[in-house]
Amino acid sequence: MRRHDWASRLFDVATDHMERPFAWGKDDCCLFVARAVDAMTDSQLEATLGELYQDEAGALQLIQTHGDLKGAVSEFLGSPVSERAKRGDVVLFEGGTGHAVGICFGAEVRAMGPQGMQRIRREEIEPLAVWVIA
Repeated sequence: MRRHDWASRLFDVATDHMERPFAWGKDDCCLFVARAVDAMTDSQLEATLGELYQDEAGALQLIQTHGDLKGAVSEFLGSPVSERAKRGDVVLFEGGTGHAVGICFGAEVRAMGPQGMQRIRREEIEPLAVWVIA
């Protein structure tokens, strides 16, 4: 369940990641999403993922174990929904170099990409899956 102050916590996580470079197992798209979900709820996704992989090879192995990124994210967040993403929801999209996950911030999705934090206008991407963070 989302905390009463989830919106300000989500903003803080995003702000904290604005200057971070992308790094597998440290500051990749899944760990950014995990930190955002942890900030909005009482989950421990970052700690769980941190035990499962620490580098690109480990991340790719985790994804492959679940079939693809959608399967891996679903393992931790449940089944995706068919509704439109709302602020704070997790979004899977084509990131240019493959699938990526990010957090909906209303008119944009924020995600860690090869050049660090990316702010992508929602009309520029087609969501492939959405997970509601209740």
